[in-house]
Amino acid sequence: MKRTLGAAVVAAAMAVGAAAPAAAAPDNKNTGGVDVVCDGLDVTHVSFIEQANGAAAFLDGGGVAVARGFTDNVDDQTFTVVGSDPVVSATAHFTDPGGIKPGGGAAADLVACSFSATFSDTFTLDADGATFLNTAAPLPAAGDWNDYVGETIMIDDTFSGVAHVMIPGSH
Repeated sequence: MKRTLGAAVVAAAMAVGAAAPAAAAPDNKNTGGVDVVCDGLDVTHVSFIEQANGAAAFLDGGGVAVARGFTDNVDDQTFTVVGSDPVVSATAHFTDPGGIKPGGGAAADLVACSFSATFSDTFTLDADGATFLNTAAPLPAAGDWNDYVGETIMIDDTFSGVAHVMIPGSH
């Protein structure tokens, strides 16, 4: 079930900034990207590299962006049993409207960057995953996710929110 939280990496992608143009981002299996809209900045995309202790972010025009907080986070995850007939599916809706409020002496220098990302992946449902899904995304019909342990599950995820970032040297 570690992949069900994969969209949360989008938020973490801006948590640690690195000064380099997007083209300098290494090409490895832990890379990703997210489209952003930032107040007053000509930035449309952030590329990131996942690491064991966080992520490094690269703005499409180069530069540094360090996230100071996140608000208005919404994560919708739809889980579907692959090949089921009739279709067996349920959606989990997670919100965190308060997020981590930006603060401190740098609040005046923060820039709001809206972001959203989608991804799809598959995984084999195990007992722990079934327990999670029975709580987070209960099936609307009779039965529960335990009936599908061992089956391939498709996750379709949409994650969005606002990162409040600092661009060092911009003020």
